[in-house]
Amino acid sequence: FDRVWHWSAGTPPQACPDPLIAACLDEAEVPEGAWHLEVTSRVPPGASMGTSASVCVAMLAALDSLRQRMSGHTPTPGSRA
Repeated sequence: FDRVWHWSAGTPPQACPDPLIAACLDEAEVPEGAWHLEVTSRVPPGASMGTSASVCVAMLAALDSLRQRMSGHTPTPGSRA
């Protein structure tokens, strides 16, 4: 399973291949062209293995790290805020 998709600000999340990820990007006000997500997995789509949740958690952690850097705060490894 390989998928690459490009998100554009203002695109309704329901119109994206991954609506939850699109909604998070929209809520975080990520600028156009500032985000590239590529997901590769050997687990087939719909296998109920929790891969969608894992991708969402990793994406939220990356957005939080970006937010901290943009605010001038340097996150320490393992910190949550």
